[in-house]
Amino acid sequence: MSQSSSRRYLKDPVSYDPSDTPRPMPASPEPPPSPCVGVCTMDDDGHCMGCLRSLTEIAQWTELSPEEQWDIVRQLPERDPAMGA
Repeated sequence: MSQSSSRRYLKDPVSYDPSDTPRPMPASPEPPPSPCVGVCTMDDDGHCMGCLRSLTEIAQWTELSPEEQWDIVRQLPERDPAMGA
């Protein structure tokens, strides 16, 4: 008996369709690294001059979901005075 003929499959390899048993999606993406750069000074608009987050965003950062954190990170370039905002 050859090695290939002695194999036993849990599922028939000919008719197996992986889409029949979808893999679970991760609960959420990985969180972004904190945008904090250690310059904790607020500007006149209420944003940190270092990371550009508001006090509320900074205070709640660890309680936010990864999706909420990524939403904030995507907004940061619009708050950067060097970018002409």
